[in-house]
Amino acid sequence: MLHIYRQISALRAYQPLVLTQKRENAKRFPFDPILTLRRPWSRALRRFWRKTILRRPVLISRKESRDLAAHLRRTDAAVLHVYFGHIGVQLLPFLKRAHVPVVV
Repeated sequence: MLHIYRQISALRAYQPLVLTQKRENAKRFPFDPILTLRRPWSRALRRFWRKTILRRPVLISRKESRDLAAHLRRTDAAVLHVYFGHIGVQLLPFLKRAHVPVVV
């Protein structure tokens, strides 16, 4: 998405690290570093259960939360910017225990 690319590529005071589950159009939007987080095999089942059966938002698993926290510690992140609000909802289990300031 062009608006996101323009924002992260224009940063000068910080060195951004992009965490994503899927990267598209890498040639059109060249940027490094990008860390692609793998989706767990149980994600589809968890998504079906929460959305269809429970009629609740899909949240990340404990493992995903731990992995995200580990990545942030390894990179010595100063802040986590969650660009889209609906992703902020998915990240709630992590955000409640985040060790860095979070902006959604």
